[in-house]
Amino acid sequence: MNTGKPVSGLMAQNLTVHYGRNMVLHDLTTPCFPHGRICALLGPNGSGKSTLLRAMSGLLPAQGCITLDNIQLAKLRLPERSQHCLYLPQALPAPVNITALEAMLAAKRIMSHRHSFADAPNEENIRVSLHLLEQFNIAHLALRKLNELSGGQRQLIGLAQALGRQPHALLLDEPLSALDLHYQYAVTKLLTQITRKNNLVTLMVLHDLNIALNLCDLVCVLHKGRIIASGPPTEVLTPDLLRTVYRVEARVETTPDNHHFIVITDCI
Repeated sequence: MNTGKPVSGLMAQNLTVHYGRNMVLHDLTTPCFPHGRICALLGPNGSGKSTLLRAMSGLLPAQGCITLDNIQLAKLRLPERSQHCLYLPQALPAPVNITALEAMLAAKRIMSHRHSFADAPNEENIRVSLHLLEQFNIAHLALRKLNELSGGQRQLIGLAQALGRQPHALLLDEPLSALDLHYQYAVTKLLTQITRKNNLVTLMVLHDLNIALNLCDLVCVLHKGRIIASGPPTEVLTPDLLRTVYRVEARVETTPDNHHFIVITDCI
């Protein structure tokens, strides 16, 4: 239900999504995901996390209302909508025979609605693209062909491309899935810094609950197509919730330096 009051952030209200006759999301209303915060969608496989992200991006037909800063996104054409709210899938397109830098510059051309690869890139776009690659510690890959890179390297380039398009909200579907342990934490910390600096809404699907506990500001837990809990991760990820949603007996431990981790003692 829309109260008519201005809302700063990204929100879905009364959202219903079907795959054929199968209802995946059931009249779902999310909390308002705020600017400047890292928010995670959590839940077991098949709970509707990716479906919610794709519906919010406009890539799936859905009933309901999706707003970003009180703008109804459904009223925008998809290219304009993606400038406001950009979705990065878990499975990136097949790698092509262009360099990482060329891929970055192509994303900049899309942002400026210039689609001709014959256009000579200007020095400022090259500088910005190299800076983004450098932030992800992959500037050394700038002249490597995408089809020569690993899945994890392409995932990092995809994240750099997404940030280069300067959206107001980032929707990331398992952005850490192809990354090793070092990059999972490094990229999450970098996303946090960029989210705060640029006042973005960043919403990502995660499976690693320990990353959610320690590096996310808010979590939203889905189960069987419904949201069953949302809020600060240390308040949401309780033994009771882990038992109900993930079917495990577990406890949450806290280290002397205030880091949190989940210890699973049994499966139900």
